[in-house]
Amino acid sequence: MKKGTSQLLYLVLYRLSTPWIEDCRTAPLFDSTEKDHCDLRAMPVRQPGMWYLERENSDGRIKRREFLGLLAGAGRRQHMSRHLLLISLIVSLICSMGSAVARPPCDPRRGDTSVKSVQALNVLKTRTNIPRSKNINLDITLAALIKRGNDRGRWDSKMAATIVGYVAKVGVGGIESVNCHAKDAAHRDTHIDMVVSKKDAKNTKKHVIVEVTPQFRSRHPAWTTANLRKSLLGRCVKITGWIFFDAEHANASVNTAPSNRKSWRATAWEVHPITDIKPHACPR
Repeated sequence: MKKGTSQLLYLVLYRLSTPWIEDCRTAPLFDSTEKDHCDLRAMPVRQPGMWYLERENSDGRIKRREFLGLLAGAGRRQHMSRHLLLISLIVSLICSMGSAVARPPCDPRRGDTSVKSVQALNVLKTRTNIPRSKNINLDITLAALIKRGNDRGRWDSKMAATIVGYVAKVGVGGIESVNCHAKDAAHRDTHIDMVVSKKDAKNTKKHVIVEVTPQFRSRHPAWTTANLRKSLLGRCVKITGWIFFDAEHANASVNTAPSNRKSWRATAWEVHPITDIKPHACPR
């Protein structure tokens, strides 16, 4: 596609979607950082019978807006405006010729975001060096991580930790800029929820998140999400890795957002990336 044509088609769709993007900036979103970085990052995506325009928030979460129901009923089609038909034609043209708006090139450390603050977080998430004994802060335990109180400055992301606890949940991470919006599980993080006691497994407000990254999975091929779920779920483990304050989830963490009833984790501090996993005997 010629550059001029790409820019023209982009400007048309951007103008048509402006009210939606502005609504994103002013909406009371879960994390206030999203308001600063709402942007149009992906062109139309086709689902069965529908066309969508995607919007990416600063944390890599995708939100969609329906543009046109191509399989709408006959009555609806009769009342379809020329404006919507024009959008349909533009969308079809773009999708047939390739995406007119590409994300920034995928950087193995910074991901494919252009937001500087998110790039800085991604650099920490994609660390590949193994922490040495001098890096490990022995004061960082699972109990210390869930200790109540504003913990934003409690630790330092240059530190590493070894924590012991039970695995309450194992799942595939979201589609994120850090992993260049990969959709297959092999190139996405594995999220592991850890708790001090088995009785806290269903209480997410006492969960600490630790994550296996694709970078370390390449060194440990057995660390697939499926394998880890099968081998770790409900068991006691010892996890070692770099600690990381996930500022994008500070407003969803009990310690930094105690008034948020929808908080789904104890702290925004994580062990991310995990560099070592070992079975362990937890005290009863």
